[in-house]
Amino acid sequence: MRGIPGIMTSRRLSLLLAWWIAANVALIAQQAAGTVSGRVVTTDANPQPIRGATVRLIGVGRTAVTDDSGAFEFAGLAPGRYTVVVEKPAYITTQFGAVRTGGPGTPVAVAASRAVRGLVVRLPRGAVISGVVRGIDGQPVPNLAVMVTPGGQASQVLTDDRGEYRIFGLLPGDYLVQASPRVTVAGVSAPSTADVDARLADVERRFGRGRGSIVTPAGGSVPARGTTGPDPTPPLTGYSIVYFPGTVRAEQAAPVSIAEGEERNGVDFPLVLAGTSRITGVVVGPEGAPVPRTMLSISTAASTTIESLRPRITTSPTERDGQFVVVNVAPGHYTLSARVNASVSPAALANGLAQIKPDLWGTVEVDALDTDTTGIVIQLRPAVTLSGRLVFDSRTGTRPDNIAGTRLELISPGSASNLLMTSTRRATVRADGAFEIGPFIPGEFQIASSLIADGAGWWLQSATASGHDLLDAPLDFSVIGSITDAVLTFTDRHTQLSGTLQHAPQVPAPEYTIVVFPADRRLWNAARRMRNGRPATDGAFEFTDLPAGEYLLAALTDVDASGWRNPAFLEGLVSASVRVAIRPGETTRQDLAVKRSE
Repeated sequence: MRGIPGIMTSRRLSLLLAWWIAANVALIAQQAAGTVSGRVVTTDANPQPIRGATVRLIGVGRTAVTDDSGAFEFAGLAPGRYTVVVEKPAYITTQFGAVRTGGPGTPVAVAASRAVRGLVVRLPRGAVISGVVRGIDGQPVPNLAVMVTPGGQASQVLTDDRGEYRIFGLLPGDYLVQASPRVTVAGVSAPSTADVDARLADVERRFGRGRGSIVTPAGGSVPARGTTGPDPTPPLTGYSIVYFPGTVRAEQAAPVSIAEGEERNGVDFPLVLAGTSRITGVVVGPEGAPVPRTMLSISTAASTTIESLRPRITTSPTERDGQFVVVNVAPGHYTLSARVNASVSPAALANGLAQIKPDLWGTVEVDALDTDTTGIVIQLRPAVTLSGRLVFDSRTGTRPDNIAGTRLELISPGSASNLLMTSTRRATVRADGAFEIGPFIPGEFQIASSLIADGAGWWLQSATASGHDLLDAPLDFSVIGSITDAVLTFTDRHTQLSGTLQHAPQVPAPEYTIVVFPADRRLWNAARRMRNGRPATDGAFEFTDLPAGEYLLAALTDVDASGWRNPAFLEGLVSASVRVAIRPGETTRQDLAVKRSE
């Protein structure tokens, strides 16, 4: 049916109305959009613009590249708080407002229809460590992996054809420098008669006259004088990981100290020929009886293991009498681990494991020198489990549908992983909320969890067992043993601590850092109750999901990333702090004022 001329049909009216609404919404959004702009410059006394730096706006996934004048701009921003991060090769990644190299910055507050202009990010140039690595004949050695610890930007490189390396973009601090042959370096020099005699004497000293073999520079071996054949597990000699100024032991390394932007040249050191040794011992059960067929592993804290000098377990699993031998062990500090599980295989059960409780474990620390290490005893102990149930505290009285998808794990950040031990243990969660982690090797662990369901933003509010809190301190399962009655409570009721930090009314103080810590000194080691952050450019700050309790707030001009949690440091803040109470599921506001120093 046609519409009457001069009268708009309902369909046309609807389309016109939709167009008018869309156009006005877009216009309103455009008018309400904010802008952030600024410049990136060097940290010199006379700052120079930095061209080609990448500027990232955290929270919206937007990036920009500075022009010839170092300028950048982000337009069309919704109201909110944004973190501006700047990075460029050879420089240290920096946030706007950071007062410490590599430290946290100041969030930029963007209001509707407002432009935030004139931001200046001073981008510090990273420090450099460079040098030459040489072989035992004094000649430069190419194609070696050289790295610094702790790492930074471009913290590992290969030596070039002149044996030179250059690691740049480093934060100021102390570093250990190490070189690692990627392959066996053979034929660098031929051994002299004295070298051969010295190696022969070493073999006879360690294994007795009439047995053993000598390793040639090319990696082969020849029978030692007076032998009837090669030793079944001869000692080896080869290039090992070496630390500046020229040692194979990390504890003897000399740290290299560098300042911001410093170029530290001449950090030269030689490769070291390291002789290997053996580690021998026995694995025993909880009662002291030898345990056969135990799986063994050996690990080291070193990040790289040289293939030519890799420790090798010649009896794995252990012999029927529990004896083991590890050969080809370069000097260093190692962890020997043993584990047995009665469910390995029917054959293992038939060979005596039926009498051994499942999931026994044991570790021992060993310092390997240039002589054999004997008499090592690894005593097995029972593994442990953590089990219990999940409960849910919801505003609506309901619980999420996909409970089985909960990520629940134990994390031990300080433990090194190897074939038998890992630093993370994950839980099996049933649909009814029951969970179990383990069996696992005891140690210090912390509970970590997240639940993404129904968009409710659940968080782990508490974890208890037998009246004890399981979240405020690491759990040492080697002391407490297994836990079977844990109750983990998730909630969608979020706590929030917010406010402003000002010098005076309407005068924000974004140059400070706010620290939040418990009023109860017994909780000063509870990481989940410790927070720090910079106010935004408008002085506003916010901390979410702090556990309920009494807290202290303090404002500092600078905060060390880790040192501020030291109890002695916190003690000095108590008298200058403001006390505030956080209650479950509530928003707490606390404004702070600081006096501007003259």
